[in-house]
Amino acid sequence: MTAEIGFSGLEVGIEGPLSSKKKASYIFNYRYATLGIMKSLGLDFGTGSAIPYYQDLNFKIYVPLTERTRLSVWGMGGPSRISFSGNEVDTTNSAVLYFDNLESNYFTGMGGISVETNLNPKMFGSFRLGISYGVERSAEDSVSMTSAEVFRAMETARPTKSLANTNKGFYSFRISVGIFNAIQLQ
Repeated sequence: MTAEIGFSGLEVGIEGPLSSKKKASYIFNYRYATLGIMKSLGLDFGTGSAIPYYQDLNFKIYVPLTERTRLSVWGMGGPSRISFSGNEVDTTNSAVLYFDNLESNYFTGMGGISVETNLNPKMFGSFRLGISYGVERSAEDSVSMTSAEVFRAMETARPTKSLANTNKGFYSFRISVGIFNAIQLQ
């Protein structure tokens, strides 16, 4: 197991064998944004409340099914959010870039499975199936430059890209099947 902490996040990873007999293995990694923690400890980054919060997980599991056939399962994803607060802005400063409150929340996830088999020494076949999901939810408030009064300007929940659109996000499916010639390198 490894762990690392840096300015932008905490990362923890673990990998190893699932089975010594079949040479199966796994790897898992997790990240968590530490800027929010540092801000709660009193560190100021000069960005007001515009601190990114995120966490994500990724993994891969590899299992040889036979001497010629291999199975892989993988996935990754996680939520993130950031808020810009226009009512924190000094309206007397002409260099101000924004006067709106904006909060954006995202979630992205994807995963897949693949099976590959050696058909002969120079050719292999594969089957791959993947799925992805993503959604963005945002809210924007306008802020009066004179009174700092806040009023709702917009609220949306939309997929970031769509194949099968729902009110809660999008799902994308991909299936790939093929037989490939191996290229012999010299």
